[in-house]
Amino acid sequence: MDHTTPPVLLLLHATFASLPLAALPSGPRLCLGQRLAELEGVFVLTGLLGRFSFRQVVPGSPVTYNLSPTMPMKEGLMVLPARRT
Repeated sequence: MDHTTPPVLLLLHATFASLPLAALPSGPRLCLGQRLAELEGVFVLTGLLGRFSFRQVVPGSPVTYNLSPTMPMKEGLMVLPARRT
């Protein structure tokens, strides 16, 4: 800024320039649609469980998990659906 800029504007320019960008906060990132997606997933699952029964392809096969933060299944869970009557 030059010498014709009022002191108040110089102070505002210095204040805003020293702040981190407000659009990119340093806190945890949140998905705005996460709650809606979770709710839709619950609706889909309840609809499927209400209309179908499920049985394992290989009855009695063990269900094991990988050790990681999300704990995925090692082999998956193979099931056969049957319409409820």
